[in-house]
Amino acid sequence: MTDPENDDVVAAAESVRRWVDVATWTAIALGLAFTAVNVQTFAAAGAAAWSPGWVVAWLLDPMVSVLLLAVVRAEQVTARWQVPMPWQVPAVKWSAFAATYAMNTWSAWRDAVPSSVVLHSVPPLFVLLAAEVAPALRERLTEAVRVATTTTSAPESVQRVVVPAVDDTPAARAAPEPVEPTAALPSSDDTTAVPDDRVRDLAELLAAGCDVTGPQAAALHGVSDRTGRRLVTAARTYLEQHLTRPGLHLVEARAAGGTA
Repeated sequence: MTDPENDDVVAAAESVRRWVDVATWTAIALGLAFTAVNVQTFAAAGAAAWSPGWVVAWLLDPMVSVLLLAVVRAEQVTARWQVPMPWQVPAVKWSAFAATYAMNTWSAWRDAVPSSVVLHSVPPLFVLLAAEVAPALRERLTEAVRVATTTTSAPESVQRVVVPAVDDTPAARAAPEPVEPTAALPSSDDTTAVPDDRVRDLAELLAAGCDVTGPQAAALHGVSDRTGRRLVTAARTYLEQHLTRPGLHLVEARAAGGTA
């Protein structure tokens, strides 16, 4: 099931992408149309109108421009999916631009007329700028959609009970258990005795669904494993005797983590 908010983001990005494509291709088409006339004049070299040389001169600019358009069109797709292009692609694009620029401005540079140089330089320069910026814009739009659709709201805070890890290394198992006072644990048939605070805490953990083992209870309360197992047993006994208390229920221990 899709997120309506994400769908709106994707739709907005696609609308902007289409507008950018139309504007970019319009600029490139107008620029190449302008350069076509200048390149034909350069190639014709004063040939009479409709003579073979004059007609063939019209083929020079399309020969370069079609290659440039092929590269730009391929970049339109690869940029959308953020696929890097090999070095040959920009090399071909810049070579085609250099050839178009040289043929457009040759006469202006030869005659040393600054205004003519500027006039014939602007269209091919803007064709190059459009060809360079269009893939970058499409890539950024794709990145914007990815960021917008993967950003999720922070989940509501959930109160968790952390049970300390148990040191189960051979050295820890071989260490002697400390001698400590016997905890005041309620007997299984005493339903009125007030339980040890540790027993009450473990009972709350068991009622919450935590599968607490003897070693974990020992690490939690700083006692030996043997006393930890006794505390868990007493907590289960206490929980069984108070099943009628709202919010408490007995959770059976898993096979892999019992209280033995």
